[in-house]
Amino acid sequence: MTTRQKVPHADCFVASFFTLSGSGFGQPPRHTFTDRVQAAADTGYAGIGLHLNELTDPDWNELGTDDPSEVLAHMSGVLRGTGLDVVEIEFMGGWCDGPGNPAVAKAAELVGEVEGHLATNSVGGHHVSVGEFGAGPAADPQLAGRGLAELAALVAGTGYAPAVEAFAWSKIRDYGLVREIQAIAGTGGALADTWHASTQTAPLTGSPRGRWGRSRLSSSTADTASTKISWPMHAQPAGCPATVTSTAQASSVPSAPQASPGRGA
Repeated sequence: MTTRQKVPHADCFVASFFTLSGSGFGQPPRHTFTDRVQAAADTGYAGIGLHLNELTDPDWNELGTDDPSEVLAHMSGVLRGTGLDVVEIEFMGGWCDGPGNPAVAKAAELVGEVEGHLATNSVGGHHVSVGEFGAGPAADPQLAGRGLAELAALVAGTGYAPAVEAFAWSKIRDYGLVREIQAIAGTGGALADTWHASTQTAPLTGSPRGRWGRSRLSSSTADTASTKISWPMHAQPAGCPATVTSTAQASSVPSAPQASPGRGA
């Protein structure tokens, strides 16, 4: 396995799951975790993402197993010596209708298993993407806030903080609602995809002004390239001033992006 190549600002580059999976949303990755790590290391990224489905669905991992411990032990071996860390986890839903969803508790257990097997120490912060893909009426902020608070408590101590992403068609459709939910939960960061914001009319209203916490900027030949920007609810994270992450769906390996840290509107 190749150790990642040093490039300018490389410590801030993170290749998300959807950058290198080669598949659409909800579909198993076309490229194995081994191949994705190799591609990320070869092109200078400091971190990589995984999808929770890879841990339990035989169709989503290269071992063909439903045993998360076996998958994570394999992933740990693949990562060893590459200089890469798993710093992003996709995707936790099912919480915005309130606490008590057993699927959320199960997903949180898997996040804990990731933390137990794959120690992370770079980039200055790690997150698990949370939200709702499904369509529906706008979430009740009180119920969603309680659900987010429960989710945050379940993943507390794992090193992966929840970052809420809005989708225009979903129960969480803009960042004004995200901020309402966070205020009730008393916790949480956020994750904004500018492609969704510009093409699906998911407005960034309610997002904080000034310096962004972390930006995820795509660099790809794919037509679906987009920029994602994440920020913390409270303090600015120390360390890397911005995390630049490819988030485009692409079957080809993206070049390491050359970009400055993201800034607020």
